[in-house]
Amino acid sequence: MTTEETTIKIEDIRKGDTIRAEYTVGTITHGRTGVAYEKDSDGDWLTVDGSWLTDVLSTTHPRTYTLVDRPKKELPKEKGSVIIATRVRGVEGRWTMFLDGDGDWIAPEEIDDYSWHRGDKIEDWIPANVVEA
Repeated sequence: MTTEETTIKIEDIRKGDTIRAEYTVGTITHGRTGVAYEKDSDGDWLTVDGSWLTDVLSTTHPRTYTLVDRPKKELPKEKGSVIIATRVRGVEGRWTMFLDGDGDWIAPEEIDDYSWHRGDKIEDWIPANVVEA
């Protein structure tokens, strides 16, 4: 999923995000762009080859981070699948939802006046762990 480029805080970066990091020294702007792969012990994001993408300890030259792209996760397609949606129709929250036989995601409460949602309306989610009682 291509997103509109926007400034992002380090704590909001996720694995898989394409990030542009920039800082200015004098009249020259330096930068690098890469895909966030993992964090090091300082909390900096590294690329898959171990190159630094962020620099949390830099105070000499403050960095600006831009979210260039955030891939969209594929929703499950199997009837009865359960997810925890965290952003639906532009509303942030936390809702347990299940996939019905018509391909709609059903929430136990209304989100933006709807209790059912097509997959394209679910903007962010995490898998749910379902266990037998």
